[in-house]
Amino acid sequence: MTKFSLLTPLDRTRRDLKERGIPMAMGTLVSFIEPAADLLAPIDALHWKQLLASAWMATDSTGLKVLVPGLPAAHDGYLELYRNLSCAVFQYEASKASEHLAGKLDAFCGTLTSDAEHRLNVLHESGRILEAGCNAHGVRKFEDAEATQPTLAAEGHHFLSAMYLHEAEAQKLGLVGDLVEHRRRLIRPLSEQLKKWCAAVAPPLLPSEPLTTAVR
Repeated sequence: MTKFSLLTPLDRTRRDLKERGIPMAMGTLVSFIEPAADLLAPIDALHWKQLLASAWMATDSTGLKVLVPGLPAAHDGYLELYRNLSCAVFQYEASKASEHLAGKLDAFCGTLTSDAEHRLNVLHESGRILEAGCNAHGVRKFEDAEATQPTLAAEGHHFLSAMYLHEAEAQKLGLVGDLVEHRRRLIRPLSEQLKKWCAAVAPPLLPSEPLTTAVR
């Protein structure tokens, strides 16, 4: 109940039960969750089918330590999220190999919002999946660079902040069909200015500069 309704991790549930005088092995808790996951599998499959049939999808992944019997140390696994505006699917992968991702999205034809990772390049080679890069990492890089290049980094950060403001404005206006025109009119000029700014700023910077990383 707490795992799915309150999103409580099993180790926290185990701790809470222990404080109430109910010792419970982690393996027992996992054995309770597995049947529930099996029952939810058809719903998960339907959501995945809806995602693949949609025109837009976003994906991201986060690392997590996995205990595998027989291994001397915890394995680095990955929890992947795929979502659109109506549903979300979480999937586990033992690695971030490109072929796993390509296989999953083989039937998808639309726009994919994601981080600028090399493993995602294979998805966009055919042109079937349109790349829509996420700017969140870029924003954080410019923020970090302000420690060594406060003036220049703030200039670069300003372009991205302005883009986010226009996106927020579009959400407030409830734009859907007119969103492309909104972006072309207000955000594309900022994008072009940022490209020119990066081209002018990059050459004098040292490779070790945090701002160099942000510009790249």
